Amino acid sequence: MLGKADYTQVMGILNVTPDSFSDGGLYTTIENAIARAREIDEARAEVIDVGGESTRPGADPVSSEEELERVISVTERITESSEINTLVSIDTYRPDVAEAALDAGADIINDQNGLNDPEMRSLIATREYKAVPMDAVNLPVEREYRSDTEDVVAEVCDRLQKNVERAHAAGVASD
Repeated sequence: MLGKADYTQVMGILNVTPDSFSDGGLYTTIENAIARAREIDEARAEVIDVGGESTRPGADPVSSEEELERVISVTERITESSEINTLVSIDTYRPDVAEAALDAGADIINDQNGLNDPEMRSLIATREYKAVPMDAVNLPVEREYRSDTEDVVAEVCDRLQKNVERAHAAGVASD
């Protein structure tokens, strides 16, 4: 389902990174990644979220080329599989990675940078794709980053609200 839902939707995470904090790099081979995508589909998640760069604190940033190498073949295999019927999102903050993943069959952009990048907003608006604005204040990851915020929830809400307003101004639909 790609519109406004009146129920909770589940997104299954598929990190194809060797340094993921959620799965310890279990899905770095195409075979393991596709097997995990099948498990997520069988568990009836609405979305399989494919990520190719860890944003955990202290993670090493990767280039666009490396992120593309990690996510595109996995995205293609999932979306071409007759056994997997779940929507696919691409978890990235890079417009070139998002566009390549859309071309490979992804349905949704899960933007770690909250639609802050004008090029990302333009891509979403022009291609009329769905997007999930997330909030990560340390992109690309700086190994020694330390937040000095006193009210993280208020700051995240403020940043997301401003980014959503910018996205609407760029032509991104509310849904």
